[in-house]
Amino acid sequence: MSACGRRARATGDTEDRDSPGATGDAGEAAALHRPSEALMLGPKLEESLAMVEIDALERLLLAAGSRGETLTYGAILRRFGRRVTPVTVAALCRDLGRVCRRVEARGGPDLACLVVRRSDGLPGEGHFAALREEGVYRGPGEGPLARRFLADRQRAAFAWCRREAGAADWSPPELDFLV
Repeated sequence: MSACGRRARATGDTEDRDSPGATGDAGEAAALHRPSEALMLGPKLEESLAMVEIDALERLLLAAGSRGETLTYGAILRRFGRRVTPVTVAALCRDLGRVCRRVEARGGPDLACLVVRRSDGLPGEGHFAALREEGVYRGPGEGPLARRFLADRQRAAFAWCRREAGAADWSPPELDFLV
């Protein structure tokens, strides 16, 4: 399972509410991103527990990615009429995992790399912790190494989103809310 398939939790950075995992221990973050084996839900029940509508979230990520843009956690939550709190950010990360599992099942890349903190343009620490756990990434969740690694993943996601948007007969959602 990819990093975006991990369960996530916000740690409550009070200055930048767009940032899950902005504070806290990386080991703790990795442990919190593992899917609960005890929580085995059917698709209908899992969908009913979503913070946001999963199909709409996927379309939003495709639209942003096809334009070569990232989205902040807060912008996505506000788009869906949700307040930005540690609980809603954690639930959004869980929903991002659902979208990513669907995309990856179709051969697509990690789209969670398109969702970043407003403060520094990087995904939350939990994203990097999950990548480290999988052996995909060994570096820190901040700094030049993280930025280079993220840029490569985002380029792959942008290219995939552009191909998907070009091949599909769909109208991307408006991204005016990002302004």
